[in-house]
Amino acid sequence: MGNRLFWGYQDQFSTIYKHNLDYWTPERTNAYYPRMYSNGSGNTGTSRNTQTGYLQNGAYLRVKNVTLAYNVPKHILGKAKADALRIFASGENLFLFDHLPNGMESDAVVITDGGIYPSLKKYSVGLNLSF
Repeated sequence: MGNRLFWGYQDQFSTIYKHNLDYWTPERTNAYYPRMYSNGSGNTGTSRNTQTGYLQNGAYLRVKNVTLAYNVPKHILGKAKADALRIFASGENLFLFDHLPNGMESDAVVITDGGIYPSLKKYSVGLNLSF
């Protein structure tokens, strides 16, 4: 959880996301995130030391693949002179149930600076016909 999406504003070129807005101020001393410094130093390394205060629940459930298919009975295919016809619809990465902030994934591929390649949703439909 040491990436720019979780911590936000690590330097003057970083972004602050909606979940990062709960940061410490003199008026909000019970905030989740530490103080953000506006002088370009961002969220300092000391503020981001490993500790249990920022421990996250990484448990997740992802529905990786669902395929629905129908094999047309042979007696219906008799006039078409086909041996088999299968119609299908498939979806990948349809659902993800987790406790992480939006945009973060437990099993995503991490790239430079803590970014991720998200798991894209894919849909396909088709038919298999054999003679």
